[in-house]
Amino acid sequence: MAIKCTFAFGLLSFLLLLYKARLITGIFSNNLELVELTALKMPVYFGGLWAIALHITCQTTFLAIGQAKLSIFLVLFRKVIIMIPLAYILPLFWGVDGVFWATAIADITASCMTFTVFQINIKKILKEEGGFRVFG
Repeated sequence: MAIKCTFAFGLLSFLLLLYKARLITGIFSNNLELVELTALKMPVYFGGLWAIALHITCQTTFLAIGQAKLSIFLVLFRKVIIMIPLAYILPLFWGVDGVFWATAIADITASCMTFTVFQINIKKILKEEGGFRVFG
């Protein structure tokens, strides 16, 4: 249920940013040139917003059920292993736009990996742990 809700919220947020970027940007600046430039780049930068909800939900679930090492690996995979190298490599081909694309690509890639790891491991982990339990 949480995965469906966060995915729906992420998708709705992305669609709002995609179709109302100028309106949202205009809240923070009266500079028309800045609003136009930001409105062009926002959909690219936030392109993985719909997917990142899956990553955050699954990653925090691992943390909540005592799988901190796996949770930390998944966070580092997104930011260190994927996004930092892409932020250096993609601008060589796409200029400044490469940095914006690096974020979207890292978010989508990490979300797919995290969701796959979650689907493969969650039943096994819960079976070994004897089901859900409250930590405290």
